[in-house]
Formats: sequence, structure tokens, C-alpha cells
Amino acid sequence: MPLPRTASVGVGVGVAALVYGVYDQLLPPVVEARVQPAGDRDLASAEKTARWASAGLVTAVALISWDATVAIIGGSAVILFSWAHRHANMVDPQIGTASQPSSRQVLQSPGPPTPGYTPGG
Repeated sequence: MPLPRTASVGVGVGVAALVYGVYDQLLPPVVEARVQPAGDRDLASAEKTARWASAGLVTAVALISWDATVAIIGGSAVILFSWAHRHANMVDPQIGTASQPSSRQVLQSPGPPTPGYTPGG
């Protein structure tokens, strides 16, 4: 049986707050991500981890509460935070706009290449 409407919205907002907490703990602020070189692999990997952890949390609470409103509000929060961090990782600080990382940027990124990584994939 689904939750009552008033409880459903409250639980959904609570789940959105939990999603915010996951992104807050696993990623730097968006403003700091914007000043990094575009296409940073470590930032992309951390965003992916935060996305999957948040999606798992939203799914678990939605299944326990058996309510679609919780899934909609929590899923919207995951999409919003994921988009914000992905966009920030695509911003080239020299020109101040988002762009697809060039092959030169991908090849010159610091650190050893990630096994199984394909640029642009």
C-alpha cells in the first residue's frame, strides 16, 4: 500500500536531501569542478560513483515505501545533480564554456590511463 500523499512528498524530499548528501560527500563543489581542466577522468569517475550510489538509495527507499512519488522526486534529484557535475566537468576554464574535451586534453590528462577507458565513451 502506498504512503499517504502528504507523507509521500515528505519522504521524497527527504530522499532528495539524502541524494544531495551523497553528492556533497563524494564530489567537490560544482564551482571547483568548473576550474579543473575539461574532461577530468577522476572527476568523471567520482560522479559516476555518486550517481550509482544515489540511484541505489532512491530505488531502495522507493521500493520499501512502495510509492512512485518517492521515486520521481529522488530520481529527479539524481538527474539534476548528475547533470550539474557532468556539465561542470565539461567546462573549459580558459574559454568559460562547456565543450567536448579534445583528444589533446584527454591524452594530456594526469595519471595513468584507466583500464578499459575509451575517450568519449
